[in-house]
Amino acid sequence: MAILPLFYQEVLGYTALTAGIVVAPRGLGSMLGLPVVGYISHRMDNRWLLSAGFAVFGICSILFSWVNLGISPTTLLIPIVVTGFALSFVFVPVASMAVSTMADEQIGNATGIFNLLRNIGGAIGISMAQTELVRRQSFHQARIAAAVPPTGIWFQGHMAEMNAYLGRVLGRAQGEPAALAAMYMQLQRQAALWAFVDVFRWTALIAFGAGGLVWLFERVKHEDG
Repeated sequence: MAILPLFYQEVLGYTALTAGIVVAPRGLGSMLGLPVVGYISHRMDNRWLLSAGFAVFGICSILFSWVNLGISPTTLLIPIVVTGFALSFVFVPVASMAVSTMADEQIGNATGIFNLLRNIGGAIGISMAQTELVRRQSFHQARIAAAVPPTGIWFQGHMAEMNAYLGRVLGRAQGEPAALAAMYMQLQRQAALWAFVDVFRWTALIAFGAGGLVWLFERVKHEDG
């Protein structure tokens, strides 16, 4: 929820408003999923709902890891909507199961503690993801730079082409510095892209793992009527 808008802004150059509009359909998915999970949550084991929600979210995270620098604003529309739908199958059952074994007089305090821990966990998760983005971008930047040495044929050929073009536009003296700056920007974008790919893949692994851990919950027994 926090990383995808950053991808649109930092890698694709979208404004904050445009990135928000692109990921807004996730809310539509949640709106569609909440009535469904509310209807079936009292009719089946909520652990199945949690596992299904995490599994679908993990699959969508894998789809997010297929991003590239040429995607359009609507390329990820369906996965974005589906993630919102899947998150409905996570947030509602887990909130119910967290207080299911509590006495009536304990539910108020338990709900407050649950919300506190959820906010703390979300802040920690976002911080970890952003930290890994920075680290993986540095890692991939070093790997790409090592794979394309300045003395290589590809680098020299591309440098000559950009130098000739920018030299005509900016002047011969500014052609080479501008070409180096442009190639460095391309390097940073490619490194940032692969950093987001890594984080999306790790998010998928965490989601699949969480889908298995939910079976450590006790089964919630719903009362009829």
